[in-house]
Amino acid sequence: MRAVLSYISDEELARRKAWGLDRHDEMWEGAEDGVRHGGPDAVIEIRSPHDETDEKLPFYAAIGTREVIVIDRDTKQPEIFCLAGSQYVAQQADREGWLHAGTMQIRFRGTGTTPARLGVEDGTDATGGTVI
Repeated sequence: MRAVLSYISDEELARRKAWGLDRHDEMWEGAEDGVRHGGPDAVIEIRSPHDETDEKLPFYAAIGTREVIVIDRDTKQPEIFCLAGSQYVAQQADREGWLHAGTMQIRFRGTGTTPARLGVEDGTDATGGTVI
């Protein structure tokens, strides 16, 4: 898998390295200082154009990440993938449009408004929530 997204120019990479900004770039499947003893219970990915969110799912499954929450950067629509065996299954929204992240006891839904917003609530208490 690629360590750098293909649409980043060589000049930008050189500038990031010269300024020391490359030390915090995302790495997965390959760093010695990466995951050593299993993965997190859940991760949140922000899907944007040209990213590798979908390509990361097998990696997250291999390290045992139980849930992957994916939020679309532009539409704010959430998706939640739950680990079932060695693969992820997309969770279905409830009748009110909420997706439940069981590992964190939080629920998410897109508001369908303009501008796009993301609704986030405590999954154990549906008396209120936060829209971001």
